[in-house]
Amino acid sequence: MVLDPGSISMAIASLRAAREMAQGYLALKDEISRQQFVIDLQGKILEAQGNALDAQEAQRALVLEIERLKSELAQANDRRAVIAAMTRNHGLYFKDQDPDPYCPRCAEVDGRLLHLTRVGGPLGAVHPYKCPQCKSSY
Repeated sequence: MVLDPGSISMAIASLRAAREMAQGYLALKDEISRQQFVIDLQGKILEAQGNALDAQEAQRALVLEIERLKSELAQANDRRAVIAAMTRNHGLYFKDQDPDPYCPRCAEVDGRLLHLTRVGGPLGAVHPYKCPQCKSSY
């Protein structure tokens, strides 16, 4: 079999075209792999950003809770200071210049200052006062 130069040239041209197509395919395959890698990486970045936002939200909630607890503690300390400044007479708490007694149970257990109410009877009655909150009689 004798090949003429034109056939050989055409065969070489076809092989070069096939080689170029194969190289293009490999380049395209590499580009697709890179694009897939970039897409995966972007997904991981978005997930990390979402986690960071969740962490910031949780941190804000904790900061608000800390501020609320600090305020609550300050109020409790203020109430304790007021109670400590009160005088105790016959088991009842009194503030200066206030003739009405405060409930000792609510003051000592709950840290709340509640006036006792008179439930009738003379001052010498066994239990002339009652707490409107805890219902203790004094």
